[in-house]
Amino acid sequence: MKRTHYKTLTVKGFLALCLLFTFSCDNLDEVLPETGEEIGIGETPGESLKILVDATHDGGVWWFPQSGTFVQEQYHQGTQLASYLRNSGFVVDELGRNTTISDEVLEGYSIIIRAGGFSDYAEEEIQAYEKSLNRGIKLLLLSDHKTHDTNGDRLAEMLGLEIVGTINEYYASNGAPMADVVDFSEHIITSEIKEINNIPAASALVNAESNTNIEVLGRFSDEAFADLNFDGVRDENEPTGMAFMGILNHPSSKIFFMTDINTIQRVPEKLIDNIKNWIKE
Repeated sequence: MKRTHYKTLTVKGFLALCLLFTFSCDNLDEVLPETGEEIGIGETPGESLKILVDATHDGGVWWFPQSGTFVQEQYHQGTQLASYLRNSGFVVDELGRNTTISDEVLEGYSIIIRAGGFSDYAEEEIQAYEKSLNRGIKLLLLSDHKTHDTNGDRLAEMLGLEIVGTINEYYASNGAPMADVVDFSEHIITSEIKEINNIPAASALVNAESNTNIEVLGRFSDEAFADLNFDGVRDENEPTGMAFMGILNHPSSKIFFMTDINTIQRVPEKLIDNIKNWIKE
């Protein structure tokens, strides 16, 4: 379980990113009353105003300190983001670990924030995601460290993303493993971005070179290694310079991935602007 006291982050960057993923125009007040046609992200009236937070397989980053009921009206670590989006005019539905993903659950949403891949998805849930991706959605796939996750992440695997381990370069004062991203590919999203530092307890994407649909936009430092057995020591089979964020080319949907959930909350404004421009392409 990773709690926010591991991180000195702000929610501003993530909030802006979610909004930028949503709209292809600049004035929020002008587009919120519309049905989505001029926004260009949904054909169903009102669809563009609905965000689904899939935290059904969250390991504690979204729902902590709740552990049983998962009530979106009660405080949890995702409350501030969800409340901000609702106050901006969106309908935001948050799903807890007592919910099963299905076609009926996902239909009607053009924007899905997948917050955490801890614990396994059932085959029926994977099929429901495949159907939504084939119709065309915006998917923000956020993963996290795998220290306590023995089941893997079937949604990421279905997409061809092999996300494992915990990235370790140095330690925070509270003992959390940290790392920096200093290697960026040339892309509209990374324009003028030089570094992202102090990333806490992230996971690593290890199959970027073998999957041609993966476009890596940022990599961890060569001093950071993927700790696959979680012992804090780099072994010979533990690679360095792993992928941290990127896009996954898909015939119907736009997919952005990042291997840590909370880091995106403090992303520099320039990076957010770049993602907006990519979405408009």
